[in-house]
Amino acid sequence: MTLSETYDQNKTENTKQRLLRNSIFNSSSWVINSAIQLLMIPFLVGRLGMNGFGIFSLLINVIGYSVFVDLGLGQGVIKFVAEMKARGDIQALNRSVSAAFWVQILLGGAGMTLLIVFSRRFLLLLKVPPDSMAAAQTGLYLCAVAFFFTMISGTFMSVLMGLQRYDLTSRTTIVTNLVMNIGIFFALFAGGGFKLAVAVTAAFAPVNCLIFFILMKKSIPTITLFAAFDLVHFKKLFRFSGYIFISRISSFFCNYILVFMISFFLGPAIVPLYAVPLRLINGAMGLLTTATAVIFPFASEISIDSSREKLNGLLIQGSSLLAAISIPINLAIAAFAMPILTVWMGKAFAVQASTMLILLAFMSLLGSLTTVPLLIALGLGHARIVGLFSLITLAGYGVLVPTLSALQGLNGVGIALLLTSLPGLFLMTRVVSKLVGIPLFYYLKKVFSFHILPILLTIVYLIAQAIWFPDDRHWLAFLYACFLGSYFFLIAWRFRASFKLVGWSANCRS
Repeated sequence: MTLSETYDQNKTENTKQRLLRNSIFNSSSWVINSAIQLLMIPFLVGRLGMNGFGIFSLLINVIGYSVFVDLGLGQGVIKFVAEMKARGDIQALNRSVSAAFWVQILLGGAGMTLLIVFSRRFLLLLKVPPDSMAAAQTGLYLCAVAFFFTMISGTFMSVLMGLQRYDLTSRTTIVTNLVMNIGIFFALFAGGGFKLAVAVTAAFAPVNCLIFFILMKKSIPTITLFAAFDLVHFKKLFRFSGYIFISRISSFFCNYILVFMISFFLGPAIVPLYAVPLRLINGAMGLLTTATAVIFPFASEISIDSSREKLNGLLIQGSSLLAAISIPINLAIAAFAMPILTVWMGKAFAVQASTMLILLAFMSLLGSLTTVPLLIALGLGHARIVGLFSLITLAGYGVLVPTLSALQGLNGVGIALLLTSLPGLFLMTRVVSKLVGIPLFYYLKKVFSFHILPILLTIVYLIAQAIWFPDDRHWLAFLYACFLGSYFFLIAWRFRASFKLVGWSANCRS
């Protein structure tokens, strides 16, 4: 399918159909992949032990460094591919993608080299036990190679997302992730250690890279990656991507850097007490994040038309729907953190990690409130304001995480993360009132007024459990469960039209 044919297909679909289709594909991919990960964690902990699983998590996170070294170019490629698709400018698309591709090769190669050369120092810094050092070093070599291929495949995948071909990206990630975890399962079941599990994981990086390259070429047969490096297009791309890079660091910090800091300050055995609750939160909220991520290339595309009416409808309806789903889910996770972790990981683990899960749930709640405004701001090209607030958040990480972890241990890390999520609320108000032009009070009333009372009651419930009724929680939990069920029912009734995505497209007709 050529670029113009892809655009013509999108033009024949109305907004509802396109957003719904892409949301279903993107979110279903996240649901299936997260379910696989959640099912694998107890098996991995049982086979590897807490220390082995901690080292495995640290090594696999190295592959995630591609998000950091990416410099935001992936998001930049998505935006410019969406815009060039709308204009039908294949030459500009070629130059932008080729520039990003060459930079990814350079950065990926440099990162791989540094990881290999300084592998032992890196592992010593993370306090890997001496008896696991040799296996961990071999695993790090493999992850370094996987890091290189992940960097390159990120460009190919971004092109497909810019074309809004989430059907291709979703199917690919589901199949490869499933096969990879089956391989890990049999490797460990046969008696292999974390080194073999890492080897299986790393082997799928070049496989993914090849698959996404083939899919990209089939979608745009005329695309050329090996053209001469175009400095002009790179500068244009980086002016946007540089600010995205700053905003990515804050997310990257929570998902990757923080586990290394926890290992450094508290030891590798403490890493699962953060990593496991984080995976649960990411699994629950990732569905919504991936479902709404399709707004970004769509907003980039309609920015060509400068349609304020479409943006207003997308912002209010998208934010309302996301709040109606994310807020009750996070409140339920926070309120029932102990039983959730007890069923999943056992009571001993739940006692140590439940407070962290509560704090992460409230952090996730605050973060979800800014998701749709942030995506629209990026789609409109206002990456600078997003980067500015991300710098404020990172400064908070740098000050609060070391300080509070020293005072309160692992729970101090959770408190620091919760506090550093507050600047995002100011970003939301800026986007709503200044960039889109919706009165702030009207937006808050339409989107959040329904949820204020449930949030306050959940906070009171958690305080009552911890302080007033620590030994007699069953009746209190029963009352809260009845309230939560009523809250869910009222949401389903009030937002029944939105859940069908009818309201979402009411003001956004193509």
